[in-house]
Amino acid sequence: MEEKTEGESQELQKILLDLRESQQRAQGLQTQIKLLSNSVEEIDNTIGTIQGIKNMNSETDILVPIGGNSFLKAKLIETDKVLSGFGAELVAERNPDQAIEFLEQQKKEFNESIERARGELEKLSQHIEDLRPKAEELMAKTEGEEGASKSED
Repeated sequence: MEEKTEGESQELQKILLDLRESQQRAQGLQTQIKLLSNSVEEIDNTIGTIQGIKNMNSETDILVPIGGNSFLKAKLIETDKVLSGFGAELVAERNPDQAIEFLEQQKKEFNESIERARGELEKLSQHIEDLRPKAEELMAKTEGEEGASKSED
């Protein structure tokens, strides 16, 4: 009887460890999805801004956000060029349509990453749900057997 309890106890520890790791991974995926979703939203805002600016005249007064809900007054010099970053602090000069196309491609890649992460999260959530009843059953068994062995003493 002692051997069975020890085996069940080890199995319970393995399941609890798996549960904890799976829950941490699920949290990481949720964070990743949120960050990617924020990036998609930022891209949408950027595309909207580029579309708005490309229809403006040069020398139009604009407000440039500098953070902390603060702005600088500025004048547009050129509306036919956009400097867009593409990683490692590198920028490329593009016309507005090229910049929008580049951003749309990034958005597509982010959305694909979001879908992959959601699929992985769904599988992980199912795995967690499958483990819970096993863990509860083993906890009840080990607690019941511990209580029985204590009352025998």
